[in-house]
This record gives sequence, C-alpha cells and structure tokens, in this order.
Amino acid sequence: MWLRASIRSHSASVTGMTERREIRTRGKSLNARSALIRKDCSRQVDYPDLATEIRAFWTDTDVYFLFVCPYRSLNVFLPSQTDRARRGLWDRDVVEMFLGDDWDNIRHYREFEIAPTGDWIDLAIDLDRPHAGDGWTSAWQTLARIDERAKAWYAACRIPLRSVTGKAVRPGTRWRATARAIQRMTEAGSVG
Repeated sequence: MWLRASIRSHSASVTGMTERREIRTRGKSLNARSALIRKDCSRQVDYPDLATEIRAFWTDTDVYFLFVCPYRSLNVFLPSQTDRARRGLWDRDVVEMFLGDDWDNIRHYREFEIAPTGDWIDLAIDLDRPHAGDGWTSAWQTLARIDERAKAWYAACRIPLRSVTGKAVRPGTRWRATARAIQRMTEAGSVG
C-alpha cells in the first residue's frame, strides 16, 4: 500500500504484516515504515524542534498509524470527550489522516483525527454529496497520551481497511493519502 505522508509530492510505502496487532503509543511498531513532518502547510517554514514522526503498517484487515508529536505547549479541548466523536477537533492540536481509494473522484475520501487528549473524529467525506456520510462510522480504535516530561504526545490508531475501501488490499495497492500534524499558533506567536 502506498501513502503520501505530509507533503503531497512524496509517497511512502507502508509495510505489510501478517497478523493483527494491538495499538500502542509506547515503543516502535515492528518493521513499520517511518516519515517525518518538519514543515508547515506551505512547505516553506521548517520547524525542526516540532518534527513529527509517523510510523505505519497494514495487515489483511487494518492499517495502523503511530504519530510522535513534539510540542511547545498544547491547544486542546478540556475536558476530553473520548466516548464519541468531537466536532471541531481540527481547530486544536491534532493529527489527521485523509485516506481514499477512488483515483477517479478525489472529492470522496475518509478523514480521521486524534487529539493529544484522546478526542477523535472519523468522517466519510463526499464533497459532491454533502450529507452522504452522515451517521457513518469507521469502527476504528484510537489511543493517545501526553508525555509532559519529554514534551511530546503520541497518537495511535487501527483503521479497518473496509472503512476506506471495498476492494481487496494487497502489496502494491495504491491509495491517495495525506497525514499531517496540526499545532495551532496563539496570538503571541507560540504554539498553544
């Protein structure tokens, strides 16, 4: 499976595994491929102290992601709301994954977001039919934790392949994908 990580002009290969795994935010995912996000969305400004590592692999049933996100300060919703999707999560610190298997209609895809607090949202996007994804759920699993001492937060997830595609996924399968980490700037200019 091919995923684009952080910058649209790059593509990355995601390693296939033979067995389903538990998601975790500690340690390295075995044999998982890794990519770094260092620049802002304009791809002009480099933030080496905030370089986010993304690790990913897939099995016959799921695709897994682990994000390791350094931070200066956090901008999150409090209290956290982990028992249901949190609308507006994109307005705070978050990691996002946009996955789609439809190369003919790029206006149709799935969006997945996780915050440092464990808040999450999953969305079925069809820009040609605005409410077509209402009530959809991916049945994904998420996990997040904040390590204040290390000034880093971690987000992990397991996304069922069937929530993104109805087609068989095998080595060489290509998806449109973007993964990114969002850290909101405060009025004072620091990440907050």
